Amino acid sequence: ATPTAWTITSQTIPGLEDGAPNFGRYQTRVRGAKEVLGQVPVSCMLEEITTPGEGQIKALITVAGNPVLSTPGGDKLDEALPNLDAMISVDLWLNETTRHADVILPGPSGLEQPHSADLLLGAAINSFARYSPPVFLREDPDAPEEWEILIRLTGLCTGTPAEDVDIAALDDGWFDYMCFTQGLDGAETRKKYGHGGPERMLDLTLRTAAFGDRYGENPDGLTLEKLKAHPDGINYGPMVPRVPEVLGTADKKIRLAPQYLLDDLPRLASRLERADDELVLVSRRHLRSNNSWLHNVGALMKGRDRCTLLIHSRDAAMRGIADGDN
Repeated sequence: ATPTAWTITSQTIPGLEDGAPNFGRYQTRVRGAKEVLGQVPVSCMLEEITTPGEGQIKALITVAGNPVLSTPGGDKLDEALPNLDAMISVDLWLNETTRHADVILPGPSGLEQPHSADLLLGAAINSFARYSPPVFLREDPDAPEEWEILIRLTGLCTGTPAEDVDIAALDDGWFDYMCFTQGLDGAETRKKYGHGGPERMLDLTLRTAAFGDRYGENPDGLTLEKLKAHPDGINYGPMVPRVPEVLGTADKKIRLAPQYLLDDLPRLASRLERADDELVLVSRRHLRSNNSWLHNVGALMKGRDRCTLLIHSRDAAMRGIADGDN
């Protein structure tokens, strides 16, 4: 569908503007895994923490994450995390990962924050927008918001003492960059607001997307104020064909087989030909635990035991395992 708000993740990555991404601009220190779209496999994290040498990971920040449960070799990561020089977690729970943190910074819960599902709009079957206000007021109105915590951590990573990080300046700087991507002057656009933070950014992305008012150019267009007046959301209709519009390739064609994938096919083929008696254990998502985020909430964990192992009947039979065995 045509999104009612754009996200920064939908913008062209600097250095890849030509539409033909050159993957592998750098490689990981230990394994030499190639970068793809600015990221490397999370399976590399353990070895980057435990392998000495220049560039060794000495500090870690997690945000509502539990890599001890969700990454390959999590048991080994569990052993490695205490050896970090510093670990900070932004989380509401003491879990398998955050128990190793030197500092846990609890932000507001999901029910104490406003919400807009802008990250999902590009994959929706209708072009819709919805804003949900907080369900509960926070007990301490002076407690920092989650976005303020994250900005302070960003400044901390630059070497600035946490107490000296200028949250408003960094927030304004990021807003100005978002304005720049839309052909707007950030300083002038900021004059239209009496506040900063996520709602200012949401208003910008709504106003400059397909159905927005473009700050008055389209008087009937969408704004955050208009969206708030429709608590059930606004639906602009079903998805329409738009592949040529969103393609970043110069020839407007989809690249199904980029060269970097073709070059790696022999490794995949050898992996597929591994011995039949080799099994791979993978984690599974459950609605109630939501990737382990909610497995600390007792009310959601009631009922049947979901800590189960699923195995194909053929693989089970080869190993003498029958349904119901202990």
